[in-house]
Amino acid sequence: MFELSRKSKKSGGLVNDKAKETLDKMRELQATTSMTSKEICEQELGYVPGHIRGRSATKKQAAEVERWRHEIEDSRKRADEAEKRAAEVTQQFTAQQELIKTLQQQQTETRSLYDELTNQLKDLRK
Repeated sequence: MFELSRKSKKSGGLVNDKAKETLDKMRELQATTSMTSKEICEQELGYVPGHIRGRSATKKQAAEVERWRHEIEDSRKRADEAEKRAAEVTQQFTAQQELIKTLQQQQTETRSLYDELTNQLKDLRK
């Protein structure tokens, strides 16, 4: 497969010297070791999970991956913004609860003062 993908259509030989050296190393390893063809390819050409060396994704697949990547990135940004907003709303809610408690105490004090003044007025009228 390596040799087929690196052959020049014009000359019939390999496309460059590096390809020839790599092919020679691979043939030597195949002759001298008990490694499988796959292991030899991984050793000499490298290994990227999910990728077949020399075969790229189609333009349609690449565009789809890029679209999904952008969508995921946008979703993460929206999630971060939502978390920040939730924290702000929680803080505002807590502040409002404290304000309500303070206002209720003031209302109770005001009612007590009102009742006291009303009683004093009644006493003065008598």
